[in-house]
Parts: sequence; C-alpha cells; structure tokens
Amino acid sequence: MYFDLRLWALTSGVRLRIAWAVFIGLLTAAAGVARLALLGWLLAEVFDGRGSGSLAIPLAGVGGVVILRGALQYYKEMVS
Repeated sequence: MYFDLRLWALTSGVRLRIAWAVFIGLLTAAAGVARLALLGWLLAEVFDGRGSGSLAIPLAGVGGVVILRGALQYYKEMVS
C-alpha cells in the first residue's frame, strides 16, 4: 500500500469524518469481541451448574454489551 497524494487531496474536508467513522468502527469491533468473551463466560457458568443468582452478573454484562454494540453499529451507519 502506498500514500497517494491525489487521493489525499480528494479527502480534504472529510478527513475528520473518516477518522471518526474508523474510531466508531473500532469501538464496535471491540464491543463484539467483548460480547463473545462474556457469552463464553456465561456458558461456562451455566455448564458449571451455577444457580440463577450467580448468573445475573454475566447475563447483565452480555445484555449491556449487546445494547452497546447495537447502539455503536447504528451510530456508525448514521455517520458513514
């Protein structure tokens, strides 16, 4: 990959918007990885036979990350 000055000139005026969209995309990807990690933790707790009381924290974490990822995905599509 190389740096093209003509392409750089074409992005004049929208560079900050591109950077912001990349940043939101990275946050969305991180939220997706966190969702998978928390789901793995939740499944491990279920397979260990934990009671419903001890599953509340992993379940709330998964729900929170799913909502966060959905909000970031929605915002990313609005910005792009």
